Amino acid sequence: MTSSAVVLRRARVSAGLTQRALASRSGSPQASIARTESSVRDVACDTLDRWLRSTGHRLCALPTLGTTAAETADVIERELAAGRFDSAFRAVIQLADDLKREVGAVRVAVVTAPPGSTGDARFDALLAGVVAVRLDEQSLPHPAWVNDVTSLSERWFVDYLSEQNDDTVAATPRQLLRLGVVLEACELESI
Repeated sequence: MTSSAVVLRRARVSAGLTQRALASRSGSPQASIARTESSVRDVACDTLDRWLRSTGHRLCALPTLGTTAAETADVIERELAAGRFDSAFRAVIQLADDLKREVGAVRVAVVTAPPGSTGDARFDALLAGVVAVRLDEQSLPHPAWVNDVTSLSERWFVDYLSEQNDDTVAATPRQLLRLGVVLEACELESI
């Protein structure tokens, strides 16, 4: 999926607009929006910016090559749909690694756009918890979506090979525990 497809679809959905409504607001054919969102064609930056502004968003460049939370959610969704749990988990760890390299405003900026659902409440909670952990490391503010994620009704021990005991729970960051996710802090780093 192209970057413009991901960005446009996420902005449109978060604004609560259908493709037809966005077309009406932006004065563009709905078919052009549909082709862009399905990655059939890419669009010029000025067209993408006009469409994004019609959703209440804007296009901007960040000084980073790291992944965003929204991109990560899309990867997780695709990997889970293909039955690749380990790859979905790896996408979360990649985001954790990328965020650790960022400082201040850039760290906040790459997680500000609300990600769509991964299709799995456990991964939605894990994603929000990891973002909260990385933001709290620098005492940075959380975007609203992080605090809006619902806590899991039962604790999820992400690493099914680890011991499901009090030591594992004690080694889990509070931001993850708050959401019902149990994963030791050391697991949030690539080796």
